Amino acid sequence: MERYCGYLQVHLHSRRFPWSNISRRVLYMAYLSQVTVKFDLGEDFSMASRHLQDGELRRGERVFDECTYSFIPAY
Repeated sequence: MERYCGYLQVHLHSRRFPWSNISRRVLYMAYLSQVTVKFDLGEDFSMASRHLQDGELRRGERVFDECTYSFIPAY
């Protein structure tokens, strides 16, 4: 959830109309996910899969050994 909110926050430029920026960003993310599904791009287009394949963590991320649940967001 933090990664998703951070992804939205990066493109939040308007102090006066922040909700329109957030709505547009969510809409564009939905467009990209639909293109990925329609043309079966899967692993070729997913930013999250490239991040996990490298085995590198972003700044502030930690791996908990006792955690068995895995979730990969579809950007």
